[in-house]
Amino acid sequence: MRSVLGVGLVCVMGCVTGQHVAQLPTIPPPTLEGRQIMVECKMVKGGDILSAPKIITLSGREAEIAITSQHSIPGLQTQVETGIQLTINPVLVNGQVAFTGSYSIKEKQDITQAAETTSAAFITREMFFKGIAAPDEKTVIEMSAEQTGGEPIQVNLLFSLPVSVSLTPATR
Repeated sequence: MRSVLGVGLVCVMGCVTGQHVAQLPTIPPPTLEGRQIMVECKMVKGGDILSAPKIITLSGREAEIAITSQHSIPGLQTQVETGIQLTINPVLVNGQVAFTGSYSIKEKQDITQAAETTSAAFITREMFFKGIAAPDEKTVIEMSAEQTGGEPIQVNLLFSLPVSVSLTPATR
């Protein structure tokens, strides 16, 4: 961040004062640990696309994708969140993407009201996974019908490495 701010200050100072700025500082390219990885994730249930987000995270940094909704429970002030949540931690290793993560589904099962009591039941199913994929290679993770309590859900993952941009000195 300091380098980017420094570049802006040099340009502004040179433009305002009319001085010639011979060379701007360059920003070194990121190391593999800080390399950006784009994760495209398409979640499909019964032929319907539930979501198809794209996120960019750093190698070694966990990212989260969630499709959720809020449910109010009679007698409670707070709401309960249900839906699908995917966490993924991609790491660039020797030109490939090693990844670990989890996939969970939380659903409202039932809300029962009796004379003096109210109860709410929720079911959460969670799956953990890991794998290795080449950049631009599609990887499919499937939660079976037995695991989801209904239709199977497919999670299609595609990892890509965005092109790095580095600043170079201006020449005249």
